[in-house]
This record gives sequence, C-alpha cells and structure tokens, in this order.
Amino acid sequence: MRPHTCLLVSSLAACGGAESSAPPPAPESTSFVAFARDFEGFESWAAFPLGVGVPAIGEIEGPRTVYASRLPAPGEAALPIGTRLVKVIGDGPIETRQVFAMAKRGGDYNAFGARGWEWFELERDARGALTIDWRGISPPDGTSYGSNIRGGACNECHVEQGAASDAVLTPGVAPAAR
Repeated sequence: MRPHTCLLVSSLAACGGAESSAPPPAPESTSFVAFARDFEGFESWAAFPLGVGVPAIGEIEGPRTVYASRLPAPGEAALPIGTRLVKVIGDGPIETRQVFAMAKRGGDYNAFGARGWEWFELERDARGALTIDWRGISPPDGTSYGSNIRGGACNECHVEQGAASDAVLTPGVAPAAR
C-alpha cells in the first residue's frame, strides 16, 4: 500500500468513516417482565433497613429491609423500567421471613393502580433457590395480604402514599426523596 493510501484509510477510521466494530447503543426498553432469576442475589443490592414497623394485614412482625436493584438519579421523577425492589420482613433464616417485591414493567401494566409496577411474593425452595409464590397487580384470592381495594393491598398503599414518588415508599429509594 502506498503511504498516502495508508494515511487516507487511517484518517477515515479516526473520523468514523470506516465501519466500527462497536455495537450500536441498545434502545431504551419499553417493558420488562421479571422472572425469579431477576431477583436472585437481591441481598447484595443497596439495602435500606426500615426497623420494626406496624405490620400490614397478612405481614409477620419483625424488622424490615428494602433492597433496590438500582436507585434513581438525582432529579429523576420515576425509576427506570427494569428496576426491582425487594422487602424482607422478619428475623432468622431467609426461609422463615416474608419476602415481597415489586418490578417496574413499564407501559400500561397496572394502569389503574401503581402504573407500570408488578407485585410479587417470593420464597426460597428446599434447595435455596428463589421462587415466585405469586405475581400480578394484586395478591391472589385466598391470601390475607391487606385488603382488595384498588386491585389489591399493594396498590392501595403504594398509590395513595407514593403518588409523588413513582409508588415507591422507601426513603432513599423513592425518586422524590433523592
């Protein structure tokens, strides 16, 4: 190759004229569906101990800790799609505690409740793997978690108390609090 040809090729590559091997940026997701694997390792996420509170109907007594897969940036009005929050209630081994979660699905999911959020109860199976006991816009019939106003106890509190914080009630995690 002649010297001026090498210079031209080098200049094109440096200016972006040649094809880049870097992948294009991923488009921002418009929806997210959580599976049990998406909650694995939640104990390593940012933790927010809440102390012992008054249990809601169906909750056990004991200390509460919320774990966040990500936190809002300062000034953000809502958590991004794909965010997961896990609330653990009780003492002792994880198998004896109650574990509830919420995942930001986005879109029109739960349109008449905490818009974009899906609720979960999680458990550890005999092997120690995390499993989903129930999921949806409200606890299933036959459970005693709260009442069934506005599609379930989760929506009842998170919509009324979290209207200015993307339905997140935990200080330090709620967008309005950062």
